[in-house]
Amino acid sequence: MKAIIIDDEKRARHLLSKLLTEHCLSVTSIEEAQDLASGVDLIKASKPDVVFLDIEM
Repeated sequence: MKAIIIDDEKRARHLLSKLLTEHCLSVTSIEEAQDLASGVDLIKASKPDVVFLDIEM
């Protein structure tokens, strides 16, 4: 399973990535984006199974 984390706070991206790595063994690929534009590009390129998006960016 591929996941993408889109959040403008580096600390939040890192924490969620760490939690996914430790607790969700089915997630084999985690990519990160720091803004919506790069996140959309990443989604188009990697076709993830799940996207975690900061709602207040």
